[in-house]
Amino acid sequence: MARVLIVDDSVVMRDIVRAHLAGLALDLEVASNGEDALARIGSASQPFDLVITDYAMPNMNGLELSRRVKERGGTLAPKIILISANKELRERDLLATGYVDAFFPKPVDGTQLAARVSMILALTVPSAPVVPSSRRARPVIRVVIADDTEVGRTLLARVLKADPEIDVVGMARDGQGAVDLAVRENPQIILLDAMMPGLDGVAATRRIMALAPTRVVIVSDQQGSRPAAQIFAATEAGALDVIARPAWGDPMGPQAVALRDKIKMLAEIPVVRRWADGPRSVRSRRGSSLRSFNRATAIGICASTGGPAAIAALLPGLAGVVSSVPILIVQHVLAGFDEALAEWLAEVTQLPVRLATHGMPLRGGVIALAPEGKHLVAQSPLTIGVIEGPPVGNHRPSGTPLFESLARHFGDGALGVMLTGMGSDGVEGLRALKAAGGSVLVQSPDSCVVSGMPGAAISRGYADAVLSLDELGPEIAERVRAPARSRH
Repeated sequence: MARVLIVDDSVVMRDIVRAHLAGLALDLEVASNGEDALARIGSASQPFDLVITDYAMPNMNGLELSRRVKERGGTLAPKIILISANKELRERDLLATGYVDAFFPKPVDGTQLAARVSMILALTVPSAPVVPSSRRARPVIRVVIADDTEVGRTLLARVLKADPEIDVVGMARDGQGAVDLAVRENPQIILLDAMMPGLDGVAATRRIMALAPTRVVIVSDQQGSRPAAQIFAATEAGALDVIARPAWGDPMGPQAVALRDKIKMLAEIPVVRRWADGPRSVRSRRGSSLRSFNRATAIGICASTGGPAAIAALLPGLAGVVSSVPILIVQHVLAGFDEALAEWLAEVTQLPVRLATHGMPLRGGVIALAPEGKHLVAQSPLTIGVIEGPPVGNHRPSGTPLFESLARHFGDGALGVMLTGMGSDGVEGLRALKAAGGSVLVQSPDSCVVSGMPGAAISRGYADAVLSLDELGPEIAERVRAPARSRH
């Protein structure tokens, strides 16, 4: 399997690139800057075949990193793809240096990037014709802003208009205005305040997804049970993600840049019209379950973008087995909203979802949710651990420590469940879980809001079954109820 190192000082951009490559059979690693990249390349037990690096990074830019990598590696140096939003860079000039093998402008065309990576690494996968990146027009992302305060609308517009690749095509002061603009302007993204008078964020999201489906993103600077409940209800109604409102300040500051990067990332995600306006359809099974499987004695679930709604849909199918098996959940969530997410899930599922605490008993009867900023693990077969360890793949909490701990303490009784999400968090943990004899169920990519994490698990060969959300719950319950060994 080809090894690829992704280098960018932005977590968001690293996740974007990982998502673009999730469908390829690659061993992906990340580095946060040039020095980190050089250290990883130098200490790698197996050499990297390709480095994909951003150009603008602190201390050492991507071109300097490319020079050092090529000069140190000589004829054995990895191939290098440079990515940049700098409009003055030209592919032919970069190729002429001898340090760069390909160049892509931001926002990155995911299909073209995957095709170029496939070509460079000679992967045996279908690839789209590669259009020279210097000739591709950069698409402008059409955005609508909906906020009931003039200050909120002005702030977001100021941040977005600082980027010529984002066009604010309309602003609304209430939910109905957002619906009207969605129908009239056909935006790629709608930034929506959840707490608005009249037609609130939840109702507006539901109506938008029914009349003019697009990517709805909830913008929030509010915490507490009621605002958070509105936010998570909006994700269940079809909102794609939740982002924090940036503070007033430099529109080129880190918060503003992160917001624009996030919008560019989300604009590349296909629009998924979900079940907000009707019954959920039962999807056909994708792939096949094992002909035999072990009884599940502990369950770990990992999710990211689109996860709150997916978890809310999955858990009711486990109502009959919650009392007999421990269930631990890692969901990447906006800072300050972890407790509210646990409360919302408990309310909408009518199941005992609780925010995990260190030392909590690991037993049936409680569904434990990872707190924000800490890893959730099985400390022992009887105890939950909530630990401060370093981020894993830039995530904390991460699914990898969770799955690894279940493998360690439950062996072939461990069941890992990978739900919708961007990137590949948790996939390394699934490797340990499989090595211990455990089982892995994966949400089918076509039922995901973002298929990066499930796609990564599938491409690595870790999935024992690939199922829709409607099928996952019954399948998990069947494995919990099974004797030591059962056959379909």
